[in-house]
Amino acid sequence: MNTLKTVFILPSAGIGKRMGAGMPKQFLGLAGKPLFFHPLEAFEAAPSVDAVIVVVPEPDVLPVQDLISKTGFRKVISVVPGGAERQDSVSNGLAAVPALTEIIGVHDGVRSLISVDLIEKMITAAREYGAAVPCIPVVDTIKTTDGQWIGETLDRSKLVHIQTPQVFKSDLLKEAYHNAAAGGFQGTDDASLVERAGHKVRHVEGDINNIKITAPLDMQIAHWILEDR
Repeated sequence: MNTLKTVFILPSAGIGKRMGAGMPKQFLGLAGKPLFFHPLEAFEAAPSVDAVIVVVPEPDVLPVQDLISKTGFRKVISVVPGGAERQDSVSNGLAAVPALTEIIGVHDGVRSLISVDLIEKMITAAREYGAAVPCIPVVDTIKTTDGQWIGETLDRSKLVHIQTPQVFKSDLLKEAYHNAAAGGFQGTDDASLVERAGHKVRHVEGDINNIKITAPLDMQIAHWILEDR
C-alpha cells in the first residue's frame, strides 16, 4: 500500500446531537444506504482516488469493517476509531495513511451528495497549489453581534462558505496536524490548521448541492436533491 498516490480520509465518528435520531447520523439511511456510504460510492467512481480510510466511533469499527467488506468497497483500506473531536478523528485517520502517499483529502462522512467531478477538481487543485478547499459564495448579509446588539456589517464579497473535500499535499497536511497538536490548537476545519502553519489555501468553486447533513431538514433536502438527480 506504500505506493498509493491519493488517499481520502472520511471522518464519520460524530454523535449527531442536532439530528436527534437516537443514533449517530452517519448511519441513518438515505435512499436505502447509510449516509457515509454515498461518499464511499463517489470515491469508488473517482479515477484519481486510490484508497479511503474510514473513521467511525470505536464501538462501530468491527461492524463497519464487516459491512464494508460485504458491500464490496474496493478502495477502503482501513476502518479506524475516531476521537473526542473531529480533529482527533482526522488525526487517527492520518496515522493510517500509507507512508508514500502524495495527496490526502478529508471529506465529511455526512456530506453524502459529493460528486465525482468535485472530487477530481479538488485533487487537481491540490496537486497544483498544495492546498485547496471548495467554497460557496455568501448570499446573505452577514453581521457581527455581541448577543444583544449588532456590531458591524461584513463585506460578503470577501466571505465564502467552506465545504469538503479539503485536499492537500501529504507532507503539508501532516505538518499542520503535528503543529496543531504540539500547540494545543483546535481548528474548525483542516484548512485552518494549514493556514496556521503558514501555508496558503486555494479557493476552488464548490457545489451548492454538497450539503452537510446535520439536522432533519437537511435529510429532506438531500432526498429532494437525489430525486432531482
